This record gives sequence, C-alpha cells and structure tokens, in this order.
Amino acid sequence: MIASNPRAGACLLSLAAAIALRPAFILEGAILLVRTGFSQRRPDKAACLGTAERSPIVVPKLHLPGLSAVLTA
Repeated sequence: MIASNPRAGACLLSLAAAIALRPAFILEGAILLVRTGFSQRRPDKAACLGTAERSPIVVPKLHLPGLSAVLTA
C-alpha cells in the first residue's frame, strides 16, 4: 500500500513496500517511520503495554511495537 500526501511531500508505505524499495530508494542512514496502530489501544495501559502492572520488575512483560533485526538488516 502506498498513500501519497502531496502537501507534505512524503509517502506512506506499507512495511513490505518499504522493504522492497529499500535498495533503490531509501538512502543509507534514513529514518523509517512505521505506523503500528498501537495508538488505538490508548488509554488502556494493559492493552498498550502488555500489562497493567507498574514496577521496574515488570519490564520483561512489556510489549511495545518495533522492528526485528531481520527487517532492519
């Protein structure tokens, strides 16, 4: 999926499209912004973070969006 915004001078790409275009169009050192949809889970902390618990020992239970090393290589 590719959606253009002419006023912003930018394109929104699906992750698959961005990865496919990477060798030709995404410059070394560029920043890739990914819309994960996690904002729809707010303000429910359990849905957003993976747990409603609050303390430093629950850090391993946190679930946040991100890219795996396989996709970023």
